[in-house]
Amino acid sequence: MQLGLMVKAPETAIAIYVAIARERNAEVAPEDIVVQDAQDRWVVFQVLGGGQGDWMDMERGGGRLELTIMKRDGAVVAAHYSR
Repeated sequence: MQLGLMVKAPETAIAIYVAIARERNAEVAPEDIVVQDAQDRWVVFQVLGGGQGDWMDMERGGGRLELTIMKRDGAVVAAHYSR
């Protein structure tokens, strides 16, 4: 029996992202989380300051966690800190 997609909605991808970010003691600002639909996967990350970009923080090493989450089974297939 096929289960279908396990992570159908972007809200589910956000919940996975928040759980992993908090486990890593990363700061999480839900209003700054972006979800991109990449066909069979979600790419989830945070932007600084609602997308305005605080360039000083970025230059000081303020990269944010980025996850790629498969829609089919919820597997996190890529994780890194982006700048």
